[in-house]
Amino acid sequence: MSDLTGKFVALEAQLSDQHTVISTKLDAILAALNPGGVVCTNYTVTEAYLPLTGNYNNYTFFSADGPFNIIIDTVTFYVMANHLYTLDRPTTSLNLLSDDLPSINVEVCSPEQPPTMTAILEALSTITTALATMITANNTYYSSSLSLLGQISNNTDMLINNGAGNAQLIIATLLQTACPCDADVPLLPPTLGVIPPDLNAEEKCIRIQYYIDIFCSWVINTGQYIFRTGSISSFQINELFSLALTDGAVTAGGQLSALLPTGVRDTLVAQLTDAIRAYGAPAVNSALFAMASTASRVVYRDALFSANTAAAGKSAFDAAVTGMALAWPGNTIKDMFYSAWPNDIYSDTPYLDSPAYDGTLCSDPEVTGCYTSPLIYTHHDYGWRWDLHLSASMVGGTVAAVPPYEVIRLFGNPATVIITDVPYTLTSADINADSTDFFLSSELMGGDIEVCPPGSF
Repeated sequence: MSDLTGKFVALEAQLSDQHTVISTKLDAILAALNPGGVVCTNYTVTEAYLPLTGNYNNYTFFSADGPFNIIIDTVTFYVMANHLYTLDRPTTSLNLLSDDLPSINVEVCSPEQPPTMTAILEALSTITTALATMITANNTYYSSSLSLLGQISNNTDMLINNGAGNAQLIIATLLQTACPCDADVPLLPPTLGVIPPDLNAEEKCIRIQYYIDIFCSWVINTGQYIFRTGSISSFQINELFSLALTDGAVTAGGQLSALLPTGVRDTLVAQLTDAIRAYGAPAVNSALFAMASTASRVVYRDALFSANTAAAGKSAFDAAVTGMALAWPGNTIKDMFYSAWPNDIYSDTPYLDSPAYDGTLCSDPEVTGCYTSPLIYTHHDYGWRWDLHLSASMVGGTVAAVPPYEVIRLFGNPATVIITDVPYTLTSADINADSTDFFLSSELMGGDIEVCPPGSF
């Protein structure tokens, strides 16, 4: 603001100076436009002739001392004392003569002269130049003032936007600390069960598919909410959880009918909020969606079917996610699949009547150590790509594209390898120098990669 005050002070001084210049120039113009004025001269006239030479026309002659004569050529004009005589005939020479006294004073006054065109043009030229200089100076001032006002406007907009942004962050932070005000909300998740349920293979297969679908619905809805709003809170993730259970028609009696435990809920909010800040809401949505894809569901199903208790099922689920070698969102998916999920899967409560599921789909998977992992839609400084990062411990393992697929590249150090459906053995030269792991990426579309860790068969 001090800069703007200084400019107004400078403008006031500048306008004052310009007013003085214009006034001076206008006075000059007025002087040029007005007659030249009257110039009077006193002469002492005696009885002898006083010759005068010049261009005399419309001159006036006056004497208070006594009468005198004006002689032009041979013509004499008598002028009485205290009388004004105007010479109305042009002449270049004349004589003055005292009539009665030895000497008298005669005042001779020239006529008023009209202004010349040259004088007028010169006066107009000077004010035109002065005005042009003032216009330039004022334009410079106005430009600098407008520039400063523009900066003030931009800074004001920035302050308004920052204030609005800060208000949104404060509101979002306050909302994240909000939680369902239910005294029955548990602090910690339930203990994992270790007793096998009284279920046959088909019943267990149906329960696994049923709960995996509900779980993946919660994962997808969470990603969609983050994509639309760019944030998540304890209250919101619990509402999405309850909505998934309601849509899945989960009946009372199981552990999932309760609200999310506080420890689980707050851990998930912290992880998802960090991911939003690190990768952006669209990338978080894409990653969560990929973890709920058909290929991922098959991985979860086969892993859970290989176990017979809740504790073993949780370990099998976590191992399958770990096998995807995804720090994000792998850890979040593990935490979302907290103990209540496997406890309800490996239980006969609540009873499920789900004829839509085929209980014969599940089978003990061949223990090869291989698994299928999806490419995840990720934002980079250079645009969006479908990526997969695998741990550097995968040296000696193989990767292969699962048809159909587009061009998938393995960015090594420094060579780049095109990955096809033919298994490719990973070496230390394939570790990416920037990410220090195995970095696979596709520009065109998503897809799945079959990953076989070292020692798989």
